[in-house]
Amino acid sequence: NQTAIDNLFKQETDEQLLSQTGIDYPWQQFISAGPLAINILGELIVVSTKVDFSLKESADNYTFKYIRHPQSYRTTLIQIANDGWEAFSQAHSSMNTIQLFMTQIPRHIKTSLKILVSASPRLLERMLIQSLNDIDQIGRECSKLASNTHDQFVSVMQLLGEVIEMTVLTQSVNMQKLQAAEIELNVSRIAQQQQKQISDIVQKHYSGAQESVRKAQAAYIKALEELPTG
Repeated sequence: NQTAIDNLFKQETDEQLLSQTGIDYPWQQFISAGPLAINILGELIVVSTKVDFSLKESADNYTFKYIRHPQSYRTTLIQIANDGWEAFSQAHSSMNTIQLFMTQIPRHIKTSLKILVSASPRLLERMLIQSLNDIDQIGRECSKLASNTHDQFVSVMQLLGEVIEMTVLTQSVNMQKLQAAEIELNVSRIAQQQQKQISDIVQKHYSGAQESVRKAQAAYIKALEELPTG
């Protein structure tokens, strides 16, 4: 019986190891995107040190739920970096704790199988319940750790969602301001052109009038000279 239990336990362990690659693959994809996201965030922070702007000006009546400092885009990026780091740090700690808990489950299962095979009914009722309770407690602790980690990442995602929404809104408002400025600039250019045209016309008429005055003055002087004297 002991040999059968050990063989069964070994077989289950081998099957878990064989399926481990399939379990780890999606996590490898998620983790590999981390350095890229950090690199992009770092570049944004560098850019924001030179040109910072407020997310609050574009949404006067909006109540920010996750952004703590909407008056500064750079400070908001720092908040994303800090909250993201805390989430990943908590996830790392939780995974280590869960892994330690998981190493205890095979021992409890093995103990439960031994109790089922060899224990008397009286011991079976008392010891098996305790062993199963230990497994249940481990499951509850692991679920709690995973839930807390999930909540932290959800909070970061909600922060990112609000930042993206406000960034798009700010961009839209700035584009409208830019378009209004371009319209004013075009109107100013047209006004300058019209003013120049009017100035050219006035100058042309002034030059013509000045020439007429010179001619009239010359004719007047000539007429005076031709008057008979004596």
